[in-house]
Amino acid sequence: MPRICLVLATATNETVEFLSHCYTTPEIRGWFQPCRQVSPKDIREEVGTADAKRKLTFLVKEDGLPIGYAYARYVSALNHHEIGVTLTPSARGRGIGSATHQLLVNRLFGEYQARQLIAYVSTRNEAEKKALLHCGFRLEKTLRQAGRIGNEWHDLAIYGLLATEPPS
Repeated sequence: MPRICLVLATATNETVEFLSHCYTTPEIRGWFQPCRQVSPKDIREEVGTADAKRKLTFLVKEDGLPIGYAYARYVSALNHHEIGVTLTPSARGRGIGSATHQLLVNRLFGEYQARQLIAYVSTRNEAEKKALLHCGFRLEKTLRQAGRIGNEWHDLAIYGLLATEPPS
């Protein structure tokens, strides 16, 4: 059984190169996330100087090797953390997404005393929806044609989980 862990990302050359590859590779981002061009300097600032209560970036590692990343962004106006997970194609379809979401939930509620977690997900992203439901998230609302990739509009589902809800 592979060992999955979340490692708080630090601005090492390995981390910056891996995140840059994830951000700019369509096969990793998937059709529902636009690729973005981010300089190594911007990535270093994102993971190296981010306020730990506002923006967290984690590397997802399997047996010590990076296979994706997870993030949590605190939105003070709404008093919640927005979360997301992106895995490389080789890590998909094996339950790693669900395991990563659960590790992220446990870490945010435990170590960071988060109150509410929110995930914005394309309604077409079945794997992400399944992983969130597996971790106890509930569908809060669907925003019609709220997401746009290229020239295509798609619906976004908002999933939420409160710290006071029983763990799954």
